[in-house]
Amino acid sequence: MSAAASVLAVVHTAVFAAVPARVAAARSWAVTASHLHGEAAADLALIVSELATNVCRHSCSARPGGAYTLTLTRYEDRVRITVTDAGPRPVPAPRPRPASEAEESGRGLALVAAVAHAWGVDNATGGTRVWAEVRTAPDAGV
Repeated sequence: MSAAASVLAVVHTAVFAAVPARVAAARSWAVTASHLHGEAAADLALIVSELATNVCRHSCSARPGGAYTLTLTRYEDRVRITVTDAGPRPVPAPRPRPASEAEESGRGLALVAAVAHAWGVDNATGGTRVWAEVRTAPDAGV
């Protein structure tokens, strides 16, 4: 097998309305398209839920008629989840923040950071692109 073969990926892309009622559909689509099972599928579902919810609450995509793109890139050892919204956001780039016990929200990116192998933000695309990676097997290494 050549070195180039090890970087081949399968890409799935879908567009969802940026409304809270469509987050479940995005999550379901992502789990099905990823072909993951068990803990990896649960982690992927959590990440998609948190990132999609953030789009619906904090991005310009949340305006009436707005949408976001959800892309899954499957590599041999991981799946990268990428959510791209219409940005630009009126606030700084997304980042985890501490939330008090009394707050009902504000933990989404902290959850993403806790379950993802890696994650990041790219604001140089004309929108905001947040990505996270889930390993496809528990023994895939760090």
